[in-house]
Amino acid sequence: ISNARGALDRDPTATLAWLAQVPVDARTRVQVRRQAADAVARRVARHILAGHSRTVRGLAFVSDTALATGDEDGNIRVWDLATGKGRLLGTHRTFLNGFVGAPDGRVCGFDRLGYARLWDPGGRPPQELDRVERIWAVAVDPQRARIAVAGATPRISLWTPSTGAIEVI
Repeated sequence: ISNARGALDRDPTATLAWLAQVPVDARTRVQVRRQAADAVARRVARHILAGHSRTVRGLAFVSDTALATGDEDGNIRVWDLATGKGRLLGTHRTFLNGFVGAPDGRVCGFDRLGYARLWDPGGRPPQELDRVERIWAVAVDPQRARIAVAGATPRISLWTPSTGAIEVI
C-alpha cells in the first residue's frame, strides 16, 4: 500500500497497478478503496500501450483513433486508442532514429543508415525511399504531400511518395 501511495502524485495509473497487487482483507479494504478512488479522480490512463520490448523512438497519429509507434528494434506497431489493442505492422531494416506522420495516414520510419519507409496501417507493403544518406531528421509539409529528409550532408531531399519523385535541394 505504501508503494501505491508513493506513486499517487506522479502517476495515478501506477497507483492502481500497485493496488491490484495488494491482498484485500478487512484491514486493508478501506485504504485500498480510498487510494483507488483518489487515483481515479486524478485521471488515470485509459489504456497502457504495452507491446514493445525496447525503447520507443517515435510516435505518429495515423487517424483520430489510431497511434503508430516505432522502437529501437525497428518494430512498428499501430494502436487502437479506443481499445488500447495494438498490432505489429512490420519491422524496419534496423534501429529506428525516428518516426513522423506522413501523407494518407501512413507513417514514415527512418534510420541513421539512410533508409526511410512509409508504413501503411492498412497493411499494404511499405514504400521505401531510395537510400539518401544518414537520416537525422524528417518533416512533412503542411499539405502532407511531401516528406523532407535531412542527414549527415548539407543537402535536403524532398520525397513525394505519391509519385516516388525525389528532389535534392
